[in-house]
Amino acid sequence: MSAYDWKECPMCKKKHETKLRKLKKLYGKITPEEYEDKRKEILEEKDYDEEEQTVRHDQEAWLNDNGELEFYISMGCQSCGAQWDAKDKIKPKIYEDDE
Repeated sequence: MSAYDWKECPMCKKKHETKLRKLKKLYGKITPEEYEDKRKEILEEKDYDEEEQTVRHDQEAWLNDNGELEFYISMGCQSCGAQWDAKDKIKPKIYEDDE
């Protein structure tokens, strides 16, 4: 099965933003050279690139023998390993003709 879609990982993004916030707290407490080196290191890290979509999205949907809609959705980040899964059944709405 090929991927339905690819998305940016919110978990990787949050981790990256936390690193940047911690770096901002160091401003003025370390030399400008050290600050710039740390900033470049964070921005060049391989575990997060805001242009890269690392979450693979797969999904399936089908009608079972009871007429219920079944679906399964799975998403997983190729970078941090975060995983999301959902599976459910939905009973049909039955409409009777008013004759």
